[in-house]
Amino acid sequence: MRRGRLLEKSRFYAGDKGRPQNHIQDYNAPVASQSHEDKAAAVEFWIAKRIGEDLVRTYPGRQWMVNVDTRNEVIIICMPALSKKEGYHLHMRRDTIAELLPRCRRAAGEILERFKQPRSRIIDPFDIDQLPRDLRDDVIAPDRYDTNMRWNSAK
Repeated sequence: MRRGRLLEKSRFYAGDKGRPQNHIQDYNAPVASQSHEDKAAAVEFWIAKRIGEDLVRTYPGRQWMVNVDTRNEVIIICMPALSKKEGYHLHMRRDTIAELLPRCRRAAGEILERFKQPRSRIIDPFDIDQLPRDLRDDVIAPDRYDTNMRWNSAK
């Protein structure tokens, strides 16, 4: 306690805990706004979350990676269990989320078809582990199998 000043005692009631007394909120006061990058990141996260939820609902039991870039208007869909470097690139074309979801579902289905994986809802996750892989631990797609085997067996 400092000299000359008395501390004022006050009681908090159940409804007032943590709230300063006589608090008036000023809606005209300047507020620190988000930067353009923060707003773009929030939009990208929201779009990626909606697409990811839809892919998991459509093709359950699989891992999907969705990368959204609003600046370049591109969506990249990957299945890291199959390939970590290859993905399906979709151009957003100023589409709404309702128009993007079916396109992303088709892209995910094409990824599964490329690696000859079933689209069914019930799968055996250990089947993916049995597929032939290259040095980067990516699954070798059936259309590239002969090429990779030639490179791997070259002396």
